[in-house]
Amino acid sequence: MAVLETGGVIAFPTISFYGLGADALNKNAFFRVFHFKGRPYSQPLPLFIPDASWVEILAAHVDVRSRRLMEHFWPGGLTLVFRARADVAPYLLSSDFTIGLRVPSHPVPAGILSLLNRPMTGTSANLTGSPPCTTASCVCASFPIHPDLILDGGHTPGQGASTVVNVTSYPFRIIRQGLISKEDILAVVG
Repeated sequence: MAVLETGGVIAFPTISFYGLGADALNKNAFFRVFHFKGRPYSQPLPLFIPDASWVEILAAHVDVRSRRLMEHFWPGGLTLVFRARADVAPYLLSSDFTIGLRVPSHPVPAGILSLLNRPMTGTSANLTGSPPCTTASCVCASFPIHPDLILDGGHTPGQGASTVVNVTSYPFRIIRQGLISKEDILAVVG
């Protein structure tokens, strides 16, 4: 926890690939993740949140269908993109004032978040444009500058990234098909 609390960047296993985490409410730490990945600032970072209660803090509006998706697929492999509240720090938002949120189901990030009790970045541990990592050794080999801490949780399944759904208007728009199918989403939202 000390690494995150002092602005560090960590790598950790998730249900699909290794992720890069930093305290999202620490602006310097947040931007270090962009630096590590070589990611353009125009590509927003999704956030892992400790639980669904953080949606009320970060999202301007949560409709009934969005709540159904949260209840059904969180924790898990679904990232929901909401319109952000006006008081959310602008650096956390995309250019259209949205924010991507996910409650992870893997015990490592879930445990970190329960102790940190605030959002952290939830992006894959790889250079932008490179394949994501399924091992800690891949994380070590992928970055010219290593994260401050790499939590070796063994080999991850690597079966796909999270599904990303924009829930700012209905019908919802699937931005990225991943672990959760379009059919499963439609079955929940009707």
